[in-house]
Amino acid sequence: MQIIPAIDLKDNKCVRLSKGKDSSSIVYNEDPEKQAIYFEQIGCKKLHLVDLDAAFGRSNVNFETIKKIRKSISIPIQLGGGVRSLDLAKKYFEVGINNLIIGSMSVEKPNEVIILSNIYADKVYISLDILEDNIMIKGWDKNSGKKIPILFAPISSQGIALLKEILLKNKDSFTDVKSLHLEETHHAEKKDSPSGTALDLQKIVEEVFPNTSVFIDSIRKGNNPGEHKLIFSFESEDLQIIHKAKDRNLFSLGALKGIKWLSNKDPGLYSMQDIYS
Repeated sequence: MQIIPAIDLKDNKCVRLSKGKDSSSIVYNEDPEKQAIYFEQIGCKKLHLVDLDAAFGRSNVNFETIKKIRKSISIPIQLGGGVRSLDLAKKYFEVGINNLIIGSMSVEKPNEVIILSNIYADKVYISLDILEDNIMIKGWDKNSGKKIPILFAPISSQGIALLKEILLKNKDSFTDVKSLHLEETHHAEKKDSPSGTALDLQKIVEEVFPNTSVFIDSIRKGNNPGEHKLIFSFESEDLQIIHKAKDRNLFSLGALKGIKWLSNKDPGLYSMQDIYS
């Protein structure tokens, strides 16, 4: 896991907005350059910058500060906020910004984003701000009027999606369950415990069995990419359902499958279970 610190820039200061409102900024540091240097000194491997002034339509307010930050640190910088033209994007790349995050421009000028991506290949990311199923632009300030299908998939595993579907479709068959136990095993370097997948499964199981507590055992050993075992205890027998990952590629493969499935769907919110239901 990589933790990337973020600096939100407004009037050449480090700030934080309350509920994303332009008028509600709180200043956390008057010197963003020193803050960026500090992040590198404590071992951060990448920095995320957001130009809030540019996001709200005030261009060039923080450009010189961004240049100073770039010169002061050696770690990669990704930048978002108000990048809405080819010329501005090129200026950022020329001063050494490693990656740009494009939002409004991808909605309003998709052809220019394609040109930019062709020139800078893997340096351009697309990020969309979504409210319900509406695409918001200009720093969440304007509804673009465009809607898209959204796949909400915190876990893109096909096997986990099928496991959830089995539970949801067969909940009436488990009325005699006395207790439930979830055992999850991952490699020794995994830091979170329980895993996100285990917590997600726990949520599903507790929806299906509202009167039954789910106990989670977390095991960290070896290089196991991930194993989740659901144990249903009945009066005189146990039933085990096991999902075992062969390698971590399953998550990228599942994401690609989800994108392909989503490509011809109507606007709305979908889950991985919808693919297999």
